[in-house]
Amino acid sequence: MEHSKETIARIKKFIRSKQKNFLKTKELAPLTQTECAAHVGVNVSTVSRILASGIKIKFGRSEYPLSYFFSQRNIHPQVFNEWIHNVIKEEDPANPFSDDRLLRRFKKEFPQITLSLRTIKKYRMDAGIGSGDKRRITKLVGWISKKIESENPENPLTDKLLIELFHKEHPGSNINDNKIAKFRKKGGIEGFYKRRKKINR
Repeated sequence: MEHSKETIARIKKFIRSKQKNFLKTKELAPLTQTECAAHVGVNVSTVSRILASGIKIKFGRSEYPLSYFFSQRNIHPQVFNEWIHNVIKEEDPANPFSDDRLLRRFKKEFPQITLSLRTIKKYRMDAGIGSGDKRRITKLVGWISKKIESENPENPLTDKLLIELFHKEHPGSNINDNKIAKFRKKGGIEGFYKRRKKINR
């Protein structure tokens, strides 16, 4: 069913006026479909159908479903996916966020929405993101592999040099050269001496 472009435009305008502080605070002002319908001048059922249609509104650089801005207990999966991918991108590879830490951060950024630890885990898995332990292995092995690929073949990187480089890129990380060696081995990457011997043959 096609909805009136004018009605959709009025709903978007109403949302912007009610949620004008969203970009600054990430907090939503209380907003109901009944309130929106009364302001726009349509039936609540019309507002409900438009929200259910998946039509989006742009705030800043991101687009959100219209339904996201109305009082709710759940977060739209698309919005959660965007949120968690941004969080994972920023995390320390050596100390990724556990589901419990993800939940605490989510509650801080979205205090108006109630999610359980089980729901956080489900949404994370639905977003195609592995557990913290799996991400630690994947990210560290990937980081080590890139450094080894770009090293000077005649003077390969030792585990000690690798950890120094890692700390420069990730200050505050508690990982040490023993752990770097452990993850290097997990990635099937040979140590300094074996890599140097291959070059000198």
